[in-house]
Amino acid sequence: MTNPWWLLSAGAGIASALLYGLAPASPPGAMMLSVLIPVPLFMAGLGLGAIAGALASAVAIAGVLILQGPMAGAIFAGGFAVPAAILVRQAMLSRTTDGVTVWYPAGLLAATLTVVGMGVAVAVTTIISSLEVQQMFDERLHAFAESFASSGRGEVTVEELLRKMEWTKRLLPGMMTSFLMLILLASSALAQSALEKMNRALRPWPDFAGMELPNWMAVVAAISVTAAMLLPAPAGTYAVAISFAVCSAFLLQGLAVVHAFNRKIQGGTILLVIFYLLVFGPVWPSVLVVLLGAVEQFAGIRQRLIKTTEQ
Repeated sequence: MTNPWWLLSAGAGIASALLYGLAPASPPGAMMLSVLIPVPLFMAGLGLGAIAGALASAVAIAGVLILQGPMAGAIFAGGFAVPAAILVRQAMLSRTTDGVTVWYPAGLLAATLTVVGMGVAVAVTTIISSLEVQQMFDERLHAFAESFASSGRGEVTVEELLRKMEWTKRLLPGMMTSFLMLILLASSALAQSALEKMNRALRPWPDFAGMELPNWMAVVAAISVTAAMLLPAPAGTYAVAISFAVCSAFLLQGLAVVHAFNRKIQGGTILLVIFYLLVFGPVWPSVLVVLLGAVEQFAGIRQRLIKTTEQ
């Protein structure tokens, strides 16, 4: 570790806590800033080591507790600091065989992120299922329905709108979980990119195109999706949220297949940009990519693409 590593780690933790406190009130601004909040924590861990990353997370939690109180500190710890420390710890694992260092692979890092996401899914569902949060959510949903109905955009009553929007309660915890997992993934990528430009990265980029998820994730995905379709609330709501977390990993594996195919065609960069715009726009393209990732788990599509390219 670079000396004084503990001072740099503490500074990273303070920076993350300050970024969390600066989050704007508007949802779009908060969403954009949320990607930057864990970046200092990942930079401390990926640039100085797992212990430094854990220290940065601990300092950040303490800072948020002091500045914003216990509730904000608990949300920050569960959503940003603890997941970042866990992911950094796993990312720093490696072994040396015949003088060659083999780092913790991308597939297992994705599995770690999924386990973290499953824990977040259970916590978020529990919080949202509480009576106070349910009442607040119902009030805002009712206000939106009244505003929409009074605007004259369609001949629909408030009661009809509320009935149609009831499914949002069931999907909201899972959507929030997937969004948080995406934030952690983007933040770690930004941190790794910045460290490599400064020649301070301790490990190379994980091989995203070659990632292989462990087979147990397919079993968990099958069980959670089945439970989400069959079980009523509240158990079904937990199953839906966990399904979102697990399917997010298969979305990454599906994207890895797309990247492998992209290497075989001309003008692939432009097509890849168009593809990402489609995937993160409507819902159904994302579902197709998740299914592609699930098929890849047993079909080995990327290996066939690689062999075809070599031939």
